[in-house]
Amino acid sequence: RWAVLPKLISAFLYQQVFALAALLYSAYALSHHHVPEFHYRSEAFKQIRFKGTWSSLLFERNAAVALKIENAILLGAAGNLTAIEAMLAQPEDAQKLLQVCQELSSDSERGDAESDSNDGTISEKESLVDTEAAIE
Repeated sequence: RWAVLPKLISAFLYQQVFALAALLYSAYALSHHHVPEFHYRSEAFKQIRFKGTWSSLLFERNAAVALKIENAILLGAAGNLTAIEAMLAQPEDAQKLLQVCQELSSDSERGDAESDSNDGTISEKESLVDTEAAIE
């Protein structure tokens, strides 16, 4: 009676191997996501057109595309525009893309600085840090 059990288990695994692989890949893909470091929802960014193939549209993950754009923007900020130009439908928009990303990042940095500033009061944590520095 127990001799049949290993055969049933192996038959089940053999028949469900693709479903199991799909399940594991889906769990991995859902648990590992990438948050882009550029504001892709801004109106200025939406005006820029990127080129790509149908196969990349269908099979390339959004996170991979975002990483490529981020890398190209970083290279462009360092003066190497070839990666940006290769991604854009109109390579002459490379400077426009860099300008949009710089404006958006400076706006977000200003917003962060404004939200970090307070009305001149010192928090308990800051007070403790200042006290510890004075003791040393």
